[in-house]
Amino acid sequence: MYILKDSNLNIIVESVTGFTKNGDIWVYDGGAIIDYDFTLESPIVVPVSITKLQAMRAMKQALIWTSFNTALQTNTDALDEWNLSPLVYRNNVFVVALAAALGLTDVQLDDLFILGESL
Repeated sequence: MYILKDSNLNIIVESVTGFTKNGDIWVYDGGAIIDYDFTLESPIVVPVSITKLQAMRAMKQALIWTSFNTALQTNTDALDEWNLSPLVYRNNVFVVALAAALGLTDVQLDDLFILGESL
């Protein structure tokens, strides 16, 4: 994912398809925004892992911490993983299963990890 940014607006996109580079400026030519100038910042990388503290803070900010704890208590293997591992891994089978149980999409789970890394 990439961030396209100007002084007033941030747009997160998965690719730069539909954007053309004009000097140092990226111009979107594939839809609703026409002739709007953006600068392209570094790609947003979904972290492979975050600490449990970062995960907890991200889930609290997303208002899913209580639901997560309830779902965690019903899965003893996931509970063991949470209690014994210092890190939470994005592609861990229990993380993916708990996210599905909470109704999170892959993109929403990625967003939680991105948020968690920033906290």
